[in-house]
Amino acid sequence: PGLYTIVFVANNQPITRFLVRLEQTSAGEDAFDPEKKFRFDGYWRTRAHITLRDHKDESFPELTMWLGGKDLPAGKNGDLFFTSLLRNGELVAHSRRTTGHISGGHFEPKYVSLYHPHDKGKEANAELFMLRDLQIANGEYEVSVTRQSDGVKIRSYDFDVVDGKIQEMPQSQLGYEPASDFILPRVQKKGSAILEMSKAIWIQDIKR
Repeated sequence: PGLYTIVFVANNQPITRFLVRLEQTSAGEDAFDPEKKFRFDGYWRTRAHITLRDHKDESFPELTMWLGGKDLPAGKNGDLFFTSLLRNGELVAHSRRTTGHISGGHFEPKYVSLYHPHDKGKEANAELFMLRDLQIANGEYEVSVTRQSDGVKIRSYDFDVVDGKIQEMPQSQLGYEPASDFILPRVQKKGSAILEMSKAIWIQDIKR
């Protein structure tokens, strides 16, 4: 257990790095489960990215974040989560209440589409929140993620929209220094059978 730095190297030069904490969750003192157990912690809880997907010749933002056993209430093996998008503190979109599961164990990617606010039970007719819905309104945005069982907030990501453009993390801008903290603004395209890359807009918890 401890704090580790994972460094990626290309052509003998470090190109990016991130910190990972390894935590011991079980000492292995249970006679029926004598194995020591561990879990990882790190940027999975403070960073996420937005990619654009197509729907009826338009683009909509899809959020990718990571959730895992560390996000569960003590003693629980699973839970549901709910994602809200707020503009200047006002709710403008949210996820469906019928999707979004947190499993025990290591962090796993979760892909979240957002919809215009709708009543519980009306998910089937919910209107997808499109990129144009973001572009028409500048302001301070927060992505808030809560557990459905107790309403505890487990994630908060912040970003601004200025002149119709989502402002991404400085670390994902070309030329960022120090270069070892640069975050590649491309991710593998979801669902692609070959190696294709999509633009990723990285956001983070900045605790405004």
